[in-house]
Amino acid sequence: MVSIKAAFDAQNLIRTQPKKVATIIQQQMKEYKIESNKDWKEGYTHLLSQPTLPPLKWSAPLALAAVDHCADIGPKNRMSHTGTDGSKFWERVERHSKELHPGAENIGVGFESGMDFLL
Repeated sequence: MVSIKAAFDAQNLIRTQPKKVATIIQQQMKEYKIESNKDWKEGYTHLLSQPTLPPLKWSAPLALAAVDHCADIGPKNRMSHTGTDGSKFWERVERHSKELHPGAENIGVGFESGMDFLL
């Protein structure tokens, strides 16, 4: 199971070292024999030209909102951006902080690493 921190660290690797991540994608394309897959090739090519971006800063309130959501929908075998109480992402974040203005959440299940989750 991928931890929230592992996904966060992978996102920062993509932001701060896009060419290194392009190399990872290239290796996976060979390993999975998908060198001709246009979507993977597009991601690879895009990362090669992507400028380096500053890393994101860790946010405990965002992490707590994510943990709460996992604890809510995980045991019920659900995969949804909506909580079982009808809550949306922003509402869950506001339970932990009124000062944050995030824009999105990623949801996934069954990934071995943070990089696998993001790719």
